[in-house]
Amino acid sequence: QKTFSGLTEHQAAIAEGRLALRAGEAMMPSDTAQLALIRVNLVMDLNEMSRSKEAQAELDIVQRWLAPPQGKHHEVEATYWVARAGMATSALDGKQGVKNLHQALQILDMMQPPPRGIEEQAMMAYADASRMALDYVVAEKYFRKLIALQEQRYGVQAARTCYTRLGLSLTYSYLDRVDEAIAIALARVRCLAPALGIESS
Repeated sequence: QKTFSGLTEHQAAIAEGRLALRAGEAMMPSDTAQLALIRVNLVMDLNEMSRSKEAQAELDIVQRWLAPPQGKHHEVEATYWVARAGMATSALDGKQGVKNLHQALQILDMMQPPPRGIEEQAMMAYADASRMALDYVVAEKYFRKLIALQEQRYGVQAARTCYTRLGLSLTYSYLDRVDEAIAIALARVRCLAPALGIESS
């Protein structure tokens, strides 16, 4: 399911997520963290396809799972808040989206180490949401923090590192730091050119 989501093939990810849920429910107790994670990832894909009612139904199940007496599971909880943020943003409630993402990041900070995928997703979403909320200081902070993390993990020229730099470039453009924005954007094009089969000069 996560592989399809990463490729933005949300329809395929939804189908695979439904299959994974059925298989999991047949083989394991309904209150396992693995099933909760499948559900919360399914929420994100359903939301991307504007299937908000289905997404909310799955999110409600995860919310009940997170309540006592099952106890807390940090990865599920963090992913849940990221999914809730996506739902809030889709409903044009940017302030709530920022709050939800901040909650996710606080939970991830308690994990040593946090899962890479959800950590990077939460940081990217928080930086984006902060920029859209006109909080450019926070946006720049988290774009820079994520870029540093990705440079360490994947390399300076890695595609995902280059993609994150676009967010920083856009933030600078809103701050009228045009020269910096253009420099980052041009560097991003040179960085992604080989992966896209483009010759760069």
